[in-house]
Amino acid sequence: MPRPAAQHEAESLLHALDPLAHPQRMRELVARTRRSADPRPLLAELERHGAYGRRLAVVAASAVRDTEWIADRIADPDPYVRGHALRMAGTLGVPDAAFEAGLADAPEAVRRGLLRAVAGGGRPGLADRLVDGVRRDWGDTEATRLLPGCTAPTVARL
Repeated sequence: MPRPAAQHEAESLLHALDPLAHPQRMRELVARTRRSADPRPLLAELERHGAYGRRLAVVAASAVRDTEWIADRIADPDPYVRGHALRMAGTLGVPDAAFEAGLADAPEAVRRGLLRAVAGGGRPGLADRLVDGVRRDWGDTEATRLLPGCTAPTVARL
């Protein structure tokens, strides 16, 4: 879909959502995104509409189960976008590599959210791989955030 068509689709969607109450707005967002022939350009165009558009885009990406889109936003600076992406990460099977990449240069608030998601998200192999590097780079306190997600041998070693 060329950008002008995606731009029109996004503007039409935003106009339709504007008068609706939140529950109806979310239902309409999901319905329209699912009807889109190719949701990717629509998501990209929504993101061009500031924080509100970015927040709509992450919800829409979840609705169409776009794992790659969600993976790219698990370390997002916007707490809403990041939180939604992290909640969906397990459901959509976001790969461990996305968490590792997100941790690479994440500020403290983002890093803590990622560590909580790893520890609570049933990723013991990832928690085991990360814990020593987190301990080395950010200290014992940060590493302890991963311990609930680590395997018993790793916890015993530490």
